[in-house]
Amino acid sequence: MTSTGFTPPNQRTRQLAIGATKAGDQKLKAFLKGAEESGLFAPVNPPRPSDWLGTYKEPGQPAASYINSLSRYRPVSVNLSLIHQN
Repeated sequence: MTSTGFTPPNQRTRQLAIGATKAGDQKLKAFLKGAEESGLFAPVNPPRPSDWLGTYKEPGQPAASYINSLSRYRPVSVNLSLIHQN
């Protein structure tokens, strides 16, 4: 634990952050299991004093909450003009 109280999440906490998978979603379950075993989703290391989580207290965010927050952001159109000069 750091001075901000951050403790790297254990396997149960990581599973709760991913959220429940549907009973019939075997491909997703297999992917998540393989990703964890292979180190693709390696656990977070304890932060160093100069790291963000070593300095600031963050509440954490489940994946579903993050995905839902994306709907607030929509790309804005950008007008690009090419000017050809001789």
